[in-house]
Amino acid sequence: MASGISGLFGGGKSRAVAEPEMEMRGAAPMRSAPMMDACMDECDSSEDDDDDEMDEGKGESIEQYKQTYSQDRKKKQKNEKKGEGYMSVVQLQDTTGYFHSLPSSYSSLSSIEVPDSIKDQIDNQDDLKNIWTTILAICILRKHYKDTKGEWSMMAKKGESYLKSKHLKNYKQEIENAMSLV
Repeated sequence: MASGISGLFGGGKSRAVAEPEMEMRGAAPMRSAPMMDACMDECDSSEDDDDDEMDEGKGESIEQYKQTYSQDRKKKQKNEKKGEGYMSVVQLQDTTGYFHSLPSSYSSLSSIEVPDSIKDQIDNQDDLKNIWTTILAICILRKHYKDTKGEWSMMAKKGESYLKSKHLKNYKQEIENAMSLV
């Protein structure tokens, strides 16, 4: 049994030895990941200057991949320059879910008075400040960082859980109302 499992995972054999054995058994040869192929092609450019050819089974040429990657990288750098991206917001979140402040690029929002609909429900002034800052932070993430929602959505949900724990009725509506402010 051990040799069967060993054979499945390469059994300590090098790839050069394992591939011919796999082909003899009718298995497909191992392929490297597209990212690795792109890196290897860039490093080995002295050997193979034909980057414009289509790689087997990939659907796009190395040159197209490099161009797409370059555009994505430039877009990300542009967003980071506008206040270091969504991380400038989420790093201000406390472990309990509230946001204790806003990034300096959004500091003017802190001067906006808390709506009466929220004031009427919350007695503690410290909680009131944290609730309002959390609402604004969630709005900033939703409005200005839509393209990276998969990266911050769980943190926004934690903020919403904080609002719910403070018994803020209609917290979702309060967030929607504040969207126009950011």
